[in-house]
Amino acid sequence: MKTYFRRQKNRGFTLIELLVVISIIAILIALLLPAVQQAREAARRSQCQNNLKQMGLALHNYNSLHNVFPPGGVDANGNDIHQGDGEGAGGNWLVFLLPFLEEEAYYELAVPFLKASEPIDGYVLGSTIVATSFGNKQPKAVLCPSHELDSRVLGTLTNSGIEGMTRGNYGACYGSGTFAMSNHIAKATGGVFGTNSSVSVGSIRDGLSHTVALGELRYDSESTVDSRGCWVWGAMGSSVFSNSTSPNSTTADLIPGCASSTTLLPCTTSTTWTSHVAAMRSVHQGGAYSCFADGSVKFISENINTTVWRGLGTRNGGETSHMDF
Repeated sequence: MKTYFRRQKNRGFTLIELLVVISIIAILIALLLPAVQQAREAARRSQCQNNLKQMGLALHNYNSLHNVFPPGGVDANGNDIHQGDGEGAGGNWLVFLLPFLEEEAYYELAVPFLKASEPIDGYVLGSTIVATSFGNKQPKAVLCPSHELDSRVLGTLTNSGIEGMTRGNYGACYGSGTFAMSNHIAKATGGVFGTNSSVSVGSIRDGLSHTVALGELRYDSESTVDSRGCWVWGAMGSSVFSNSTSPNSTTADLIPGCASSTTLLPCTTSTTWTSHVAAMRSVHQGGAYSCFADGSVKFISENINTTVWRGLGTRNGGETSHMDF
């Protein structure tokens, strides 16, 4: 008996089948990519939140050593703060916390400026400002990984003035009002921090868990001259903010170092050194993270009631409405 074998022809994909496979792969990528991006952003947000938790812990370690929280900013000129030249300006709250954030190397660079024995923005020699040793350095502790970072900006920060300070994403709450760079004592706003302040735990009578201490800040990642988000400088919008306006507010910040106003970073340039105000801002959708005086970190909605938010900004205002935020 003869056995016959039929030779099978090798059959490839048709063009239509290939297009179908490519379409299926494209659909799968389109479905998976947003999920991957969301997972990455969730991790970045978690790190940003953890940064504030570490700062809250650092605040209490500082308090354990000194029995007060660090000043929002130091100025050797006393009540006549800064006046636009920075000649008497020393370290801010974050500079004082560096040793408690495992950033000792940066702290050593800051030591000469802590008591304003040297101006924070450089040696003022006539009209020439000589750059300090900070340059464009960025400790990891001052950065929220969700925030966009343009390395070109950092590369051009020459530290020739206040706007030349390297960028950061966290600020201290000065209270719920405006901040005056002249006559700052008369314009005190009742927050945990202030210029030359030394606030103790006992003086926060509204309760540590209901008083904002720290929060997020945003800066212009494409501008080399906008002063917002400068981590070593203790001025409004740089490393401090006010609860006068809500997180991510559409109300324009009023600051002297405003270089550009956008939808996400609205601002108006101040021509005087009085009544400055800047909101807590973040790149997170819907609000920003805030660290309270007890060290807890909460996400604050940008739709929070303004009266409640202002109450959370004061340490001894006696408000009761803020208990329900």
